[in-house]
Amino acid sequence: MCDCWYHPELSQTSAEQLLVRDGRDGAFLVRQSESVPGAYAICLMSHQQVHTYRVLPDDKGLLAVQSAQGIDVRRFFGLPNLISAYRRKGNGLATALHFPVSKENSQSDDDPHRCSCWKDVTFLDPKRLLPRSSSNIPHNASLQGGTPRSAELDAECLRLDREIEATWNSLRILAQLFGCMSIIQYSDQISAVDKLIHRMSDVLPLLSGLEIRVKQNENNLPRRSAPRRLSVFIGTWNMGGAPPPRSLVSWLSGKHQNGAPDDGGSCDHHDLYVIGTQENPQGDREWAESLRTAVTSHTSKIYKVGGAHSVGGIRLVLLVREEHEDLISGVQTSAVRTRISNALGVRGAVGVSLDFDGTSLGFVTCHLVSGAEKVQKRNQSYGEILRGLVLGDEALRGFQLPLRLTYLFWAGDVNYKLEMPAQDVLQCVYSGQHQLLLPVDQLNQEREKKKVFLGFKEEAIAFPPTCRFERGSRTYDLQKAKTSGTRIAAPSWSDRILWTCYPDAEVRCTSYGCTDEIVSSDHAPVFATFEVGVDFLAQRDCRYTLRFLQVESIVKTPSRSRASIEFRSLCLKDSPQSNVNSAHGTEGAAFLKLGWSEQDLPEIPLVGGDTFTGHLLLSIRPADGGETFGECCVSVLSANSNSDHQFQAFLSQRGEETGSLRGKVRVTQYPNVTPERSPSVANREAEKVPENPAKKSRSPGSPRHSPASRSSKRSARRRPASICCGSYSNAEYFLFEGLCSPSTPISPRPRSALVGGEQTGEHEETMFPTESGRKPTSPHCMRNISK
Repeated sequence: MCDCWYHPELSQTSAEQLLVRDGRDGAFLVRQSESVPGAYAICLMSHQQVHTYRVLPDDKGLLAVQSAQGIDVRRFFGLPNLISAYRRKGNGLATALHFPVSKENSQSDDDPHRCSCWKDVTFLDPKRLLPRSSSNIPHNASLQGGTPRSAELDAECLRLDREIEATWNSLRILAQLFGCMSIIQYSDQISAVDKLIHRMSDVLPLLSGLEIRVKQNENNLPRRSAPRRLSVFIGTWNMGGAPPPRSLVSWLSGKHQNGAPDDGGSCDHHDLYVIGTQENPQGDREWAESLRTAVTSHTSKIYKVGGAHSVGGIRLVLLVREEHEDLISGVQTSAVRTRISNALGVRGAVGVSLDFDGTSLGFVTCHLVSGAEKVQKRNQSYGEILRGLVLGDEALRGFQLPLRLTYLFWAGDVNYKLEMPAQDVLQCVYSGQHQLLLPVDQLNQEREKKKVFLGFKEEAIAFPPTCRFERGSRTYDLQKAKTSGTRIAAPSWSDRILWTCYPDAEVRCTSYGCTDEIVSSDHAPVFATFEVGVDFLAQRDCRYTLRFLQVESIVKTPSRSRASIEFRSLCLKDSPQSNVNSAHGTEGAAFLKLGWSEQDLPEIPLVGGDTFTGHLLLSIRPADGGETFGECCVSVLSANSNSDHQFQAFLSQRGEETGSLRGKVRVTQYPNVTPERSPSVANREAEKVPENPAKKSRSPGSPRHSPASRSSKRSARRRPASICCGSYSNAEYFLFEGLCSPSTPISPRPRSALVGGEQTGEHEETMFPTESGRKPTSPHCMRNISK
């Protein structure tokens, strides 16, 4: 029987939990590395501590465990060969790989007799790991450790040179137009490699010169003033492979099942229309144009297709009002496949992101696997989509998808079912008591367990289930024909719309419902409308300096490594880091407590202060090079720009909650005579025309977006709702407000400063004393990167 030791979708936290639960020395599993693409991580239990070792591919496709300098490296074809070698003896690991650790429900959906761990590993072709530039290297030469001849290297350089030449000529014409370039000639005598290096080194200053010229000339262009709020319509519909009806007005107008539009969302037109469909038989261009025509006809406004993308039968179309077209930039699309069943039954997701006048928005539509028993498979597919979609600014790609965007909306056929007999479901629906079904909804249950959609919100459902209708009517059909026979399927809320956003960002759901007038599919079209704030910027013509005074964190991990904090924002030129934590402590085997004093934390100047939204991304990274302990977004602006501001947030990794963090920051505001731009912001603004000068005179203290209003919201807000779920049994994990969660068992351990509740305000002390000692160096030869 196969050893189920390979779990590619596991996060660091889940891997540690499996090994700690096993507890045996030599228990191990393998997962994909989160920080190095194409690499793996071996997680190994030894002496009640989890050790993690990276497995890296070389340029020939061979795998090797990352080792300390001076240690001989052993290379293998594929993970099975590597694991087999290290199962006999440690070879530098903390211990040999004795006991493979599996997890529940790890069997493949396609073959119940075959272990899923061999699906992507056993038949792994080493050639797939070769870089593209090495594709012409003979396979036997790679095995012998040989290198390509210089003639082959020159040929590869010439190929790259030809690709650059097309772009170079375009840039040369544009540069001459702005008069910022002298023609550069290359001698025929230099080698192809030197010519390629010189040409690539000249591209950067050329682009910088063009950027400066564009900024100098863009002030002469007119620009429309941006709205303070966006009205957004989001729709999702599983079309069931059937062509759409002639009219989509009942859906696009937000008409509910009772035939009337919702009072809160009865807007004649919206600034953005985002339509996601599944099992759509239409062509991409045909469908996008039909939606644009339908929206234009319904609203009597002109709309443009701002973005469209598809994979299989999953399609996402973004429509934007014509007058807002010049405010949109940085449109990106991405798609992820999670499973393929037939031409229209592709499972996966499609996403699109954009920048609207300095505010980033992302939209995702998905189609997950069906089946009431496949809850875990849907959870895994959600994780794959979350990690696979490439959206948002390039500078934030190291963070999870929800942290790369100010707003993220998720709509689609998620296929979570109701865990109740079909006849009981019908009785609740027909009696008008469908609210009784919400506690047995699988998505609600999984969200409560924090398995999926961590940090997302959903408006209260006030409409009946939207799936399992008889086509051509609105009568529920409980019989579902399958190749294996007919089975009973209960109605469910398969089609959902959720959202998440940065702290203190303004978003309000004005309607959430479905329409009864479109009956061509067994699903009812679902819609939601939102008001989204896009004018919560900091004061313009100012620059800011952030001085962090204190940061404290509790992380759920058996690792005992010290860590540093990485800070990231589009208003930062680089990614400043703190020193390693000076306060270090533990709470049992499951929790690590970290603290940074003012001396450990950097002073961060912000460039491009007129685009600073007050949000900063933080990532806690272990000092020994392991995977991140967690990431979060914090709001660092207070009502008084020169006063201390306290912040708090939950840490997450791969969509799972891993801990919490709080701290204090001092924000200093200065007048900005010649505002600087960070590279990412400058590139983003270069795509747009300049703002209206009249907009600069807008008062920074607008009532809905002023720092004072944000501060009042924060002071009135109590502990975040997600902290009361009791996901951690340790009372000291709940550090916010110095109180324990009433739903969490009280820890029998002595109370610390975290739960004492006596230090508040300016007299608050760090959560635990500073230790003078440091963690000793690992005695093992292999480099233990510790989770």
